[in-house]
Amino acid sequence: MCTNGGTADNGIIFSLTSNETHSYWESDVSYYFFFINFSGGAYLGKVDYGSWTACQYAAINGYNPNNTYTLKVEKDDTSINCYVNNVLYFTHAEDFPLEGTGYGLRAGG
Repeated sequence: MCTNGGTADNGIIFSLTSNETHSYWESDVSYYFFFINFSGGAYLGKVDYGSWTACQYAAINGYNPNNTYTLKVEKDDTSINCYVNNVLYFTHAEDFPLEGTGYGLRAGG
């Protein structure tokens, strides 16, 4: 779940290849991230060893920064499905998706 509070973006990272790092910026790591940004958007992005890409974005209807939101991602070999409160917000596909197996939380300010 993601409690936003209106001042940060929070969410999940997945398909992580970390090279044994514990704090993830853009270098030496690859992953997808799905989060709710501070203005109420559901956002899917990708970091690929120094290259940052915006993949999908959708505004959350009725967004309230004081609410709690549940994020869910389903990923297979061909696509990524992203949900907010069990509602599908978008599906994303790539010819060469990231294949890491790690996952974690994203919390920013």
